[in-house]
Amino acid sequence: MAVSILAGANSMPASSDKNLPAVVRDPADAVDEQHMGVMGNEPRTGLEDSELDQAVEDMFPRNPAKQRALPQGQDYTQASAYENVAYYMPALSSTYVDALDVMVLPSRFGFSAEDLQFTNPKSKLCFYPWVLYSGGQAAKTPKLAKRRNWLTRGDHDPRVTLIGDSGGFQIQQGTIEFEGMPTVDRMLRWLEDIATHSMVMDFPLATIASGGVDNHVQRLISEGIEMEKLSKQLGFDTGFLACLFQTTRNNRYYWKNRIPRKTKVLNIIQGRNERESKFWFQRMQQFRFDGWTFAGKHHSQLAMTCRRLIEMRDLGHLRQGQWLHFLGVSTLRVGVGLSMLQRALRSYTDAKDIQLSFDSGSPVDVMRNGYEAVTGVDMAPDIWSFRSARTRQAAHDGNQSPLNEIWEKGERTLDFKRTMTALGAHLTLDDFVDKPWAGFAISQTRKLQQVLLIHHNTHAFFEGFRHAYRTLDDRNILERPKELMCLPALLDAVFTSETPMQFIQEAERDLNALALAKV
Repeated sequence: MAVSILAGANSMPASSDKNLPAVVRDPADAVDEQHMGVMGNEPRTGLEDSELDQAVEDMFPRNPAKQRALPQGQDYTQASAYENVAYYMPALSSTYVDALDVMVLPSRFGFSAEDLQFTNPKSKLCFYPWVLYSGGQAAKTPKLAKRRNWLTRGDHDPRVTLIGDSGGFQIQQGTIEFEGMPTVDRMLRWLEDIATHSMVMDFPLATIASGGVDNHVQRLISEGIEMEKLSKQLGFDTGFLACLFQTTRNNRYYWKNRIPRKTKVLNIIQGRNERESKFWFQRMQQFRFDGWTFAGKHHSQLAMTCRRLIEMRDLGHLRQGQWLHFLGVSTLRVGVGLSMLQRALRSYTDAKDIQLSFDSGSPVDVMRNGYEAVTGVDMAPDIWSFRSARTRQAAHDGNQSPLNEIWEKGERTLDFKRTMTALGAHLTLDDFVDKPWAGFAISQTRKLQQVLLIHHNTHAFFEGFRHAYRTLDDRNILERPKELMCLPALLDAVFTSETPMQFIQEAERDLNALALAKV
């Protein structure tokens, strides 16, 4: 939900019961499926009505042979379900991105490494133009920051939006050495070269509890800043203040040194509670960048997020052409809830074409969880979650069934929607058995299996959100979780109220109950 909406606590639950083995459907089950009303390639209606089928976007041929013969993959810019919605931005890993420039695939697959590039409009698999890439992975050192590949060369189709993250989290983790403004400048120049939209280098609050900010507190003390005294005066812990001070410094550097129109900069709002969020925003609003990113507890406290949006509106911070991004959340509720929020903002503020987005690396995480493949989405109103199944099984040795046919016992419910992918039509279950492919060493095979599963899982996420976005149509309102039933009306009330802060205060419990709904 938007903030379950925003809720993104568990970014991507896999199958609910790991003790249940993944199997391949018996063809004899087809009769039973027809009886149950479960179609093999949702959302096809199965009514042999071509107009109705098109209305629910039958984007993928049901026959695997026809799928493999397609000269070009799905173009998500043409999907009607993706009109006026918040975009899921897959956080691509450098392991995946770097591999595609040098990867050689078996000719029997019928596609190349170029087809695995999501931002390639000529891909045989799919074209999805909204992605996120982090300098925390790709620009850890000056040498790495100079490297370019298919994603960072900048010669994208004009429909592509690449959001660049600045690596502040990795600095706090210690995987990037922070050398002050030289580090900030390196990230800024990298972002200007590769990204359409770029986040400022914030120092997030997430690592305060684990001690990730302690060395920065001590560094600021050594510079003569009386952190303990300020902490007592202002009522904030020294970790929060260190993150605030350093982010302000970094913002100021961006403001003074960025090259105009090279990239659109997104300011960031942190906050673990309302007081921190408000204090942070008051200090950051001086930097009139090109949009905003919400981090911290903004993905789980909808009332807090709505207060900031009302302040932005009243201060003139919501303008035409702006982008709002929510960090680290990717549940189905998030996608639909943020889409509802976007529609309210477009209807009731000056930002008539404002665009919301959200990100996660969940497809990669699913692959790492035992070579699992996303199989579909369970859209029972009390569940709404992605499902996955383990591919690496000895029982699959020699099985030439398409990857799309793998499923997990317990999936066969009326509300389960299979997420068919182009790659899932090209590859078989046998392709993911732990054995070397012909002409490849076992280590090469495993690397290729990982990359292919990441693509499949990411594409399955695009399809999962396409299923979920269909419920934004009021004709499908009964398919929504109960938490999302009343969210549009509540958001409309927030942005039309003559006293919005009072309304948010009175509705805070309801707003946050929606935000904290299970994912």
